[in-house]
Amino acid sequence: MELGLTKCENTLIGVPGKNKSISGGEMKRLSFACEVLTNPSLMFCDEPTSGLDSFMAQNVVAMMKSMAERGKTIIFTIHQPSSEVYAMFDRVLLMAEGRVAFLGTTDEALRFFSNLNLHCPKQFNPSDFFIDQLSVEPGKVLLSQQKIAKICDIFSSSQLGTALSEDLMSNQNSQSQDTSTHFQTKNASPYKAS
Repeated sequence: MELGLTKCENTLIGVPGKNKSISGGEMKRLSFACEVLTNPSLMFCDEPTSGLDSFMAQNVVAMMKSMAERGKTIIFTIHQPSSEVYAMFDRVLLMAEGRVAFLGTTDEALRFFSNLNLHCPKQFNPSDFFIDQLSVEPGKVLLSQQKIAKICDIFSSSQLGTALSEDLMSNQNSQSQDTSTHFQTKNASPYKAS
């Protein structure tokens, strides 16, 4: 019901040569609904709103937000979300040129860029603003790349960036300890050598 699929509930899909089928947007929502049915604790979604109109994109993200509020972890990529969709995000990861330009809450993102004297205009979609700041402009490639590198460097050395690096190192160290313990136990012989 929440994904607007009731009008095609009796439609046979996946039959080659059959004229009546479902639209690309309906197929996208159906695929998402099938994944949600399994009640996963973790979901990775690649562009779950592409091909959807803004109303349906907002519904899909609202459903993901509801799942996250119930303790599920939802990670997804999205390009150019509407302001309404962006407002539903808990945290954003902004990447440029293969580097992390920012990771944190949406409010922290705006503050971070403001501290760099890059202010998002009022009544402007923050996601469009971030895309503008982190894109390589044709005809200004070197200048754009230098700006992006500076933003990424500043984030990396910021309190948020440092905390992120420390978390990653801590997780990497604990994971390698877990792995070595696992291999020691797994490969250990039950027999003692005399």
